[in-house]
Amino acid sequence: MIPILITCAIKVNAPYTQLSNAQERLELLISSIIQWNNINGVKRLVICDGSGYDLTEHIVGLNLNNIEYEILNFTNDIEDVKKFGKGYGEGQIVEYAIKNSKFIKESSHFAKCTGKLWVDNYIDCLNNYNGNYFFDYHGRFSPISIDTRFYIINKEYFINNIMNLYKCVDDKNFIYLENAYLLFFKRLKIANFISYPVPLIRGVSGSTGLPHKVDKIRIFIKNIKHYILKNI
Repeated sequence: MIPILITCAIKVNAPYTQLSNAQERLELLISSIIQWNNINGVKRLVICDGSGYDLTEHIVGLNLNNIEYEILNFTNDIEDVKKFGKGYGEGQIVEYAIKNSKFIKESSHFAKCTGKLWVDNYIDCLNNYNGNYFFDYHGRFSPISIDTRFYIINKEYFINNIMNLYKCVDDKNFIYLENAYLLFFKRLKIANFISYPVPLIRGVSGSTGLPHKVDKIRIFIKNIKHYILKNI
């Protein structure tokens, strides 16, 4: 019953965001929720919007029969999001959801996925979660940044060590959320947090407006690398 937190901002305030049309962002979010409803192992979704947009009527109308869901919304600190960037806003959304979601309060763990995306092999990722953290990263054999689009983590550990890292984000100075998370994870042995199997992330990026394509050859090679790194 690990809940999956879906973070979104229908009315975007962050700079450097290519996909800024609210209707398009809403439609892509709805598409991703429909996908999550049909993915094996998904029991509960927490859908949290940080732009004050009430998604209730849109989600209720989907007739999601396979999952329980919870809908939250609040308004980010708009000036800080404009100043520091989308990763700052996402960090606020995750923090708000942890403090206000009934599903997350009832669970010792949670997964998080950026809105407009889904993970085809979620059940395989969940079955290989070690009870502490499950993260992908960018880089060859050592991380240069942490992939924050999707992860699974122990809630208490996240609150105590990671939740406030978004306050280091400063897009204008090229310090993104992925870099802020790296500040913490580079202190850990990579075998302890690396994702295996590699999450198969699909959907559309809000930052670039481009679709996420799964390159089977690249994923195959990356899975071999991650397997080796987890077992050395």
